[in-house]
Parts: sequence; C-alpha cells; structure tokens
Amino acid sequence: MNDPVIDTSIFIAKLLGYGMLGLWLFTIFVVVPEKSFKTTSWFGSKFMRILKPGLRIKLPYPLETVDVSMSTKVQPISVKVTSMTLDNAQISIQASVHYTPKEGSYYQAAYALENPEGQMTTYLDNFLRAQIKTLNVQEVFSSTTEFQQEIMAKLSDQFGEYGYRIENVLVGEPILSDQMSKSYERRLIAEQEQQAAVAEGAALKTRLTMKAEAEGESLKIKAHAFKEFRKLIAEGNTEAIKTFLDDLHDGSLNAASVLQFFSGLDEREAYRDAASQGGKSVYIGGNSGGNGGNLKQEVASAVTAALLAYENAPKGLVAVASNSTK
Repeated sequence: MNDPVIDTSIFIAKLLGYGMLGLWLFTIFVVVPEKSFKTTSWFGSKFMRILKPGLRIKLPYPLETVDVSMSTKVQPISVKVTSMTLDNAQISIQASVHYTPKEGSYYQAAYALENPEGQMTTYLDNFLRAQIKTLNVQEVFSSTTEFQQEIMAKLSDQFGEYGYRIENVLVGEPILSDQMSKSYERRLIAEQEQQAAVAEGAALKTRLTMKAEAEGESLKIKAHAFKEFRKLIAEGNTEAIKTFLDDLHDGSLNAASVLQFFSGLDEREAYRDAASQGGKSVYIGGNSGGNGGNLKQEVASAVTAALLAYENAPKGLVAVASNSTK
C-alpha cells in the first residue's frame, strides 16, 4: 500500500513545480505602455531589441530581461540663471527646453548618454551666464529671441546624434532686482528726456533756419519788387517830363518846373493819406523855394502855426505848408 503522507508530499511538490514553471513562463510577457518603449538584453548584459507599446513576448527570465524603460512624451527642462550684465546690473533669466527621443533612434537615446537631462541643464546654465556677461541690460532684454534660436540650434546639433529631438526652446523675459529695476527706469527716463531735448533743439534750429531763409528770400523778392517799382516810377516821370516839354514848344517850362509840379502832387497826396488815418493829423511841408528864403524861420513859423491849428482844429486834417517867398 502507498503511504498517504508520501503521496501528499509528492502532490504538493508537483503543484509547486507547476506553479513555479507557470510563473517562469509568465515572464515571457511584457506590457509596454503607450508613449514609451523598452529595451531588452541577453542575460542583462547584451542589447537584444526594442519593444514598442503593447503586449510583447520575449524569452523568459533571465534569458531576456527588460533593461531600459523610457517615455516618448515631450519632457521639459527648466533653468533659472542670475548673473551680472556688462554694465554691472544683476539680472535673472529663465529658459526651458522641451525634448523627446527621436523615432528610429531609441537605442542611442537609451544608451548614448548617462544623464541627458543633466547635460542639457548644464549647457543652458553655461550658455545664459556667458551671454549675460557680454551684454548690457538693454541688449539682454532685446536678445531673448536670439537666445532661443541659438539654444535650439546648438542643442539640436549636439543632442541629435544621441537620439534626442529638441521640440521647443523658450527664454523668458529678463527680470531685474527691485533696486536695479527702479535705478534702470530712472536712467531710461533721463536718457529719453535728453533725447527729447536734443530733438526739440534740432527742430527749433530747423524752424529758425527755415524762417531765416524764408525771410531772406522774402527780402530779396521785396527788394527786387521795390527796385522795379522805382524803375517804373523813374521811367514814368521821364516820359511825363518829355511829354510836357514836347507839348510846349515856346520854352516856358523846363525839366525843373515839371519836377516841382510833380512834387506838388506828392504833397497833395500826402494830405489825402494823412486825412484818411482819422483823428488830428498835422502835415508840415518844407518847401523853401530855393531863392534865398530863411528855411529855419519858415520851419519855425510853420510849426507854430501847425500847433495852434492842432489845438483848435476838429477831428480831421490840419495841413500847414511852409513856402518861402521869393
């Protein structure tokens, strides 16, 4: 007869053996999550293959083991750097890089670099510090786009061969300390006021120069017009005198007589112009006659008479002409 204890022990041993065999065979299944990949190796030492998302089958452990698991999602790295600018201003600037393993380069991404995130962080930190030290505050504020482009180009070139693709680079707005911000703001205001003063001075200089040039041109035009006016008057007088003399063949008039006649016309026009101004106007004619008259005495008499007439004259014209006696 069989011993029941021995039979039970054999059954339990077989059950454990089948269970362990089942667990061992179960290691052939590998679940790879979406947006990720896994690499396997032969006995944990030699790369075998890359497993993409889904339920995958491999050799049972330890023949084939899962070595590296990586996400293919876009990963961010952020760095904040504080440094001194060329004009001794303390400034902070933050930059972030978004990267992901490249399709078809998963082996390089998994094995080429020990710590890709740390190396990218170090590059960002060194690059930003070096750039800030060579620029003044205004140049740093205006160079964020150039920073982004240069970081994108350098990282894509350096890390592309290691299986990574740089999706995007963002460089934030530089930040000054509160004290430096207020100081720089005052400096900008002073510079802007100085530029405004220079611009106003230049505008005033331009206006004055143009005004002077315009006045000069105006005076030239007036002088030319006055010259032409006098020329016309002279030509008219010459023609009038000639007409007078040509029409009188008896010789009773000469050029001097005709000019004296015109002078009388001028005096009468002067009376008319004075009266047109309103109020009490006094006109003193100083015609000495040129034949031995006492000019001083005549002028004095004329002024006295004019003043007396001015006191008693109504609103209008008082005209006193001083003429010498022959």
